[in-house]
Amino acid sequence: MSTSARLDIVAYHEAGHAVIAWMLGLKVEYVNILDGGAGAHTESATYAARDLDNETYLAAISKDIIVALAGSCAQQKHRPPSGRRQPAEWEDDRQVATSLGCRAALVASAVERDQIDLAMLNNLNPGQQEYAIHLFRQCGDRARELVADHWPVIEKVAQALLGRPILAADDLDKLMGSKP
Repeated sequence: MSTSARLDIVAYHEAGHAVIAWMLGLKVEYVNILDGGAGAHTESATYAARDLDNETYLAAISKDIIVALAGSCAQQKHRPPSGRRQPAEWEDDRQVATSLGCRAALVASAVERDQIDLAMLNNLNPGQQEYAIHLFRQCGDRARELVADHWPVIEKVAQALLGRPILAADDLDKLMGSKP
């Protein structure tokens, strides 16, 4: 794949993260498509809700899962992958979403947030696994819907990134319009 085709894919992927985070009311510091540093630096809804009640915390986790999955949804809408294999660049986002889903399953089953550790995240009981899988699928569906609903803005941000590989919050605000 040529460098320009690869950059095009990265631009749509990162624009998906940035636009959907912004549409969900999360602060977006910048988005970058430079090799080795590509990413959308967004506020974590989960971290922002860390001291709030469990219902609010679980809703925040869902937002973060949606944002994590929005990049691959935008990339797939722009240029569907050939074959059945998931592109390697989706792996980190899927791991983040999966980990958050496991965290949500534990919190929903009354495990205290400050007691959750890596071993617990990797050893869910069947009911918790079912909860995490359902949440992952639900958030994936929502991410696809939001990407479709906001596709023109994602395209605008991706095209801007291809002209200038790092966009700061002010640049993004100008491209995306008024805050939702």
